[in-house]
Amino acid sequence: MMWSEECDAHFLNYNGKYGDKWDSIHIPRLQVIAAGHNVISVPVDYPHPIDQTQEETGNLLQSYKRFGQIDNLVLSIWREAYELGLTTQVPPS
Repeated sequence: MMWSEECDAHFLNYNGKYGDKWDSIHIPRLQVIAAGHNVISVPVDYPHPIDQTQEETGNLLQSYKRFGQIDNLVLSIWREAYELGLTTQVPPS
């Protein structure tokens, strides 16, 4: 992601209020967007380690971890979007 220097504070001041599993990347970005700034994605040449893929493939414990991260992200983004007034649909508690 790329953003202007004036948006740094959103990332530097994020307090992990949703558990800080991956929300520390996504919630500040949502706050930046809600504040009217632009965030762009920039393609990078990232070769994912083959060993990591092999270790995670078919590993139920790893899948459990990933599902927890996804659950955290969906709910935290939804709750933050609601708090920022970006949606009127109330998230589950």
